[in-house]
Amino acid sequence: MTVAVAIRWAAAALLVGCIVLGAAGLWWRHALWTPTVDQETTIEIQQGAPSTAILHQLADAGILPSVVAGRLYLEGPARGREMQWGTYVIPESSRPVDVIEMVLQGRVKQFDLTVIEGMAADEIREVLLAAEVAGTEAWAAVVGNSNLVADI
Repeated sequence: MTVAVAIRWAAAALLVGCIVLGAAGLWWRHALWTPTVDQETTIEIQQGAPSTAILHQLADAGILPSVVAGRLYLEGPARGREMQWGTYVIPESSRPVDVIEMVLQGRVKQFDLTVIEGMAADEIREVLLAAEVAGTEAWAAVVGNSNLVADI
C-alpha cells in the first residue's frame, strides 16, 4: 500500500466518523430538544425509583422519545445529579430536556392548604383529601406511625 492510498483511507475513515458523529448529535438534539408534550400532563414518580425507571416512565407517558437519549443526558450534562420523586405537572409544549431538568431540580406540584392548630387527625385528613395531596391509605400510614405524629 502506498502512502497516497493510506492517506485516502484515513481521510475516508475520518469523513465517515464525522458523518456518524454529526448524525448522532442531530438525533440526540432532536430526541431531547423537540417539544413532545401536546397537553398538560401529570406524572407521579415514586420515592426511591431509579433513574432508569423514571426515564422509562417518561417514555411510556410519551414525554421522552428515547430512553437512551435521556440516559446520555444524565451521564453527560446532568452528571452527578439525582432525579427527585414527587408529583410533577408537565406544561404543554414541554421539551424532554426541560422535563428531565424539572425532575432533577425537584420542581414538584405545590399544594395550598391550611391546617389549623388543634385540628383532629380526621379533620386534617379531610383537608388533605380536599387538596388532593394524599389518599386515605397514605394518611392512614402517616397517622399510624407514632414517630411522625408525636407532636400532633
